[in-house]
Amino acid sequence: VPYPIAVAVGFYAGMTCNYLISRRFVFRGTARRLWQGYGYFALFALAASLLTSTLTSALVAGAGLSLLLARVLVAGPVGVLNYLINLRYNFMVQGQHHRSSKP
Repeated sequence: VPYPIAVAVGFYAGMTCNYLISRRFVFRGTARRLWQGYGYFALFALAASLLTSTLTSALVAGAGLSLLLARVLVAGPVGVLNYLINLRYNFMVQGQHHRSSKP
């Protein structure tokens, strides 16, 4: 299999597993339907992938860091941002993760 196809298949297989595990164990009680949530998850994963590539390239080309160091520095912030975006805009867990107006 040509590597561009293998990389794409691997990305989507991993993303699908991540979505199903997140839906089942991390974001229990989500208000989203399965396929609708998967669509949002895929969109956010693609955006995170593009952001990761852009920031990593900028650190390697612009700051002269090694690829490995740049990738490690980018992984944490992008991962946290992706989690927070999914928490707020995708999974919308009912009764959880939202501030209440009660004291």
